[in-house]
Amino acid sequence: MPLYVEMDFSELDAAMNNLESAFASGPRDADIFQGIQTALDIDDGYQRRQFASASAGDGRWPDIADSTKAKRMRQSGAPAGVKVPDAPFTFPVLYISGDLYTSLVRGSPGHFSATTDNSVSSGTEVFHAHFHQVPEGDREPQRIIIDYPDEATLESMVGAIREGVAAAVAKAVQ
Repeated sequence: MPLYVEMDFSELDAAMNNLESAFASGPRDADIFQGIQTALDIDDGYQRRQFASASAGDGRWPDIADSTKAKRMRQSGAPAGVKVPDAPFTFPVLYISGDLYTSLVRGSPGHFSATTDNSVSSGTEVFHAHFHQVPEGDREPQRIIIDYPDEATLESMVGAIREGVAAAVAKAVQ
């Protein structure tokens, strides 16, 4: 006796028709939309963790110049005559006002997001971010602010989207 799997495509055809009509009639299916939103939240967290770690001096970003450190010392009210190498201060990189870091979360001031029929984009619109991500000439050292997620983060993002699609398909075949 043979061992086999039989597939009945009639339910799949109905599910695909239901999904197509859901997409054609306006907003995307809520489950798929939620999966995408969860994936974007996961990416936001990744980007912020990478930024915080690099800003704190993990070695991925060049340190700020001594002249910038001296300026920050003056702005912070450091005693006159304290030299940068002796300063009892830390100088986080690309973190003066917190605007750039904060903009890495959807809904925050300076955040950028866009959606097309087949893609979503998430990032920052803070003016000076571009000059660090893509420096021109010798003006700034490059500091990658928005980076492609690592494998574990990407797997989590894809998993969230798959869960959304699976929930949408399950509803469509009911």
